[in-house]
Amino acid sequence: MEILDENVSLNDEISIDNEIKSYLYETAKWAKFLAILVFVVIGLIVIFSLFMMIAGSSIGSFSQLGAFGAAAVGLVYLIIAILYFFPAYYLFNAAKHLKNALNTNNQVLFAAGFKNLKSHYRFVGIMMIVVLAIYAIVILAAVIGASIM
Repeated sequence: MEILDENVSLNDEISIDNEIKSYLYETAKWAKFLAILVFVVIGLIVIFSLFMMIAGSSIGSFSQLGAFGAAAVGLVYLIIAILYFFPAYYLFNAAKHLKNALNTNNQVLFAAGFKNLKSHYRFVGIMMIVVLAIYAIVILAAVIGASIM
């Protein structure tokens, strides 16, 4: 039996008292609020990206990017909106399931809430690793490019 601290071991069951329940309930409310806020931002990003792709030909004449560049920027924003959708979706589902589980004392919903929360954090973590890797490649390319000149 592995001991985590002097009061809790892995073989003991975890109990959710009223204090923890209230923290989880409030956390679920804030998670739902943040998820809805991200959904609104995603909607605005999608509208902007569609505007850039559709109106890019007329905007392109005023820009050095041209019509193709404006459409490409719109496509990049659309991809970003799609990537932001999944963590917001997982967070929304986690909040919904946790709140319902706490209201009904339903263990299945409680587990589903934490499963969605795990998926949210895993997705965000993988996205951060990818972004940091892209930053490292760009910085490395800039350093190599600067040393060549």
